[in-house]
Amino acid sequence: MIEERRWVQALLILTVAMGMLDAISLLHLGTFTGYMTGTVILIGINVSQGASLAAPSLVALVALLLGGVVGGRLVRRRHSPPRLVADIVLGVAALVALAAGLAVEASVSDHMLVVAILGFSMGLQTSATRHAGVADMAMPAATMVLHGLAHDSRLAGGTSHRTWRRAGILFGLLGGAALGAILSRDHIWVGLGAASLVLSAAGFVLRRDR
Repeated sequence: MIEERRWVQALLILTVAMGMLDAISLLHLGTFTGYMTGTVILIGINVSQGASLAAPSLVALVALLLGGVVGGRLVRRRHSPPRLVADIVLGVAALVALAAGLAVEASVSDHMLVVAILGFSMGLQTSATRHAGVADMAMPAATMVLHGLAHDSRLAGGTSHRTWRRAGILFGLLGGAALGAILSRDHIWVGLGAASLVLSAAGFVLRRDR
């Protein structure tokens, strides 16, 4: 197994990619593809305003569930190769690259396919990171990370353990979102392509010690 430090390095890189993808998805596709709390809220808001507006969020939700099913089966394989998590992450990078290619000259229907691919990819990725079993990093949600920083702080009587890791998650999400927004400002495929490269970097970090 990769030592925990290597896991943390790779998963922080993944956090940047997640920030990029959710920012790009929200700005250009009208929904989150990884942050399902936001997606569920958007579905509720959009259903109240018109069913068609909820379609991208519903597609993202169903696609993530399917990705979670496939990812769950992959990580539960008997005698699964030690490179399994890295291979899943690299597979996710390939899927995001495919989405970038589709988005070059995408129609409305193509945009829905892009949402589906990204949602499925995030389901796979979350299965991989859950399988890694690194605290705070299975699905780095800002609310839980912020709460952990406060709850475990010395001010609250805690030991401030994992403070730097949690800070890294927050800055990774923040920086990734800003980077995704900047790179996709003119063309969505540019941002998606960059996110694919970031995911690939995380995958290769994981494979390096396998």
